[in-house]
Amino acid sequence: MLRLILALLAVTESHGWFSSIRRARSSCIVAPRLFGRGLGSTPATLAVIPEAPTETILEELLQHPAVSSLAVDLRPRSRLKPKHQHLFQRNDTQKDENAKNGTHVDCFHQLGSIVCETGVVSRKEFLETFAAAALILDCYYVTSNNKTNQELQPPPRRIADLAAGHGLLAWFLLVMASSSSSSTMSSPISVICVDRCIPPAAEIIATAMMQQFPHLQKHYTYVQGDLRQVQAHSSCLLVSVHACGSLTDHIVEMALATQSSMAVVPCCHSVKRGNYQPHVLSPISYEQVVELVEQRKTEMVSNKHEAVANVVDEVRCQTLSQAHYRVETRQLPASFTGRNRLLLAWPICAVVASRPLSLPSQHPFFEQTLPQSPQQTTSHGPLDIVIPLADNPESVAHCRSLSAKERGTQRLVHQIPKHFSLTLAMSLWLDASTSSGLTREALQVLVDSCCCQTQGPDDLTLECAIRAHGDPVLQASTGRASQLYKFQYTRQDRQNMSGAPRSAAKRIHQTLRQEIATRYGDVIR
Repeated sequence: MLRLILALLAVTESHGWFSSIRRARSSCIVAPRLFGRGLGSTPATLAVIPEAPTETILEELLQHPAVSSLAVDLRPRSRLKPKHQHLFQRNDTQKDENAKNGTHVDCFHQLGSIVCETGVVSRKEFLETFAAAALILDCYYVTSNNKTNQELQPPPRRIADLAAGHGLLAWFLLVMASSSSSSTMSSPISVICVDRCIPPAAEIIATAMMQQFPHLQKHYTYVQGDLRQVQAHSSCLLVSVHACGSLTDHIVEMALATQSSMAVVPCCHSVKRGNYQPHVLSPISYEQVVELVEQRKTEMVSNKHEAVANVVDEVRCQTLSQAHYRVETRQLPASFTGRNRLLLAWPICAVVASRPLSLPSQHPFFEQTLPQSPQQTTSHGPLDIVIPLADNPESVAHCRSLSAKERGTQRLVHQIPKHFSLTLAMSLWLDASTSSGLTREALQVLVDSCCCQTQGPDDLTLECAIRAHGDPVLQASTGRASQLYKFQYTRQDRQNMSGAPRSAAKRIHQTLRQEIATRYGDVIR
């Protein structure tokens, strides 16, 4: 019998029947299983995630001279600068080879040159993001015809880059998908980035990309908002690179609640109570996860953080499988990043249709509704929003109405005002000799003068607004009255006040105190 099985396998391999899935077989999880004695008091044992070899589509990239020249392992945070552009130059021979073999290397040259021109992206971020984009594109848009229609939904035409940061992953996917001749897409995809704050580097990158690819500008949106405001949809692919800690679990929950596909590179794995909680569909409890982690740590003494990562990711994969998802893992090159596991999951259409997913009625994602306008006032304060990810004209237009950075900053100012201002207090005596001259208007003139005197670079130019806080207070022992004033310092560009701006505001306030003492004497209480 054993000889017969081996013979059949040999014939199958010789005919190439498994050639289309040979790569996935060595690097994917398909419905991880629980072994042992069920889910009782004994910790369950999850199938260990295999260490996958380097993906075939990245082999040519790993041999590129730029990869070895940049030495990511030695200087991972060093930024790519214009002086590195020569590493991404192409000759005519390379152009001909790229035309025959695909466009990944061609895009590598284009995107690498643009990133070097911006000077705001580290070499590690560039390489790991490009590798993740190549694998996501290969799974969902290039080799999707290897999966049967019963398994896979049509390739999503909309992609949401969650906790997007610089928005690099979204841009890479957009450019590579539009350039790929082997893509199954009949029309360009659209991307939306979501993050609580849009970094200045994201605007620099977007400007450079739009100059190089002006035809893709209408397919790109960046909304400044909280991920709790995101309304996922099955027509949108959820992606994130280095989704730290529980952020990956949040994306898994969003995907399950809406039957969306997802592709995530997790990092910062932890099972600390309060930071981690298995999904409601997970077959094992939090206590069992912790017990299993401790068991793995004893087996992997020299690599305990990897033991935690393996268990947490295995639980995530099992949870997705329980919800009728097909789950695969791919590996980014280890030379690019230590956290190199890419989780890919999509709902199996035939199973979902016959056995729809049932979640608790109090699931938070079923409580979200599309607001009537981009800005909505609620009990939590003004400008609460919902960011819809559905691939339809209404949702796309709604997100575009939210995408201006000025609107996003305005929302954040209402949500976390202390992040954008620094308020300092000063109490002044209101003696008859000084009350006529030391008015709020006079104080405003003084503080404006102090702001001009200590003016720094454009991004550190501060301004101050003064208001009287309460009524004057009479001191019974001396019979003197005093007035408390609040001085609110903000940046003229309305950016956050952390770091250098906060220190500058304190220096201005100290200068103001000295000016008041010089002009009006001992009036500061």
